[in-house]
Amino acid sequence: MFSCEMEAVPGDRPPRWYIWENVDGRGEVWRGHVILDANLRGHEAVVGDVRGNGLPDIIAKPWALRRENALGGKMFIFFEYMSET
Repeated sequence: MFSCEMEAVPGDRPPRWYIWENVDGRGEVWRGHVILDANLRGHEAVVGDVRGNGLPDIIAKPWALRRENALGGKMFIFFEYMSET
């Protein structure tokens, strides 16, 4: 499972992106793994096989331009792909 934090959500740290691992095999116990910790928020993120290699890819964008993001308020599109190795 995948999740990312959005703009205007109060917190002690900049937003992060996670992959969630089901550790008990029954959906009752989950462990979060941070995959992006770069002060970039995500909105309308989707996971799918964009590259056609059978592995999941993540694509997202910000809700709005925010001066305090890691890019100084510039627009961005985030693309993360899973490696075969």
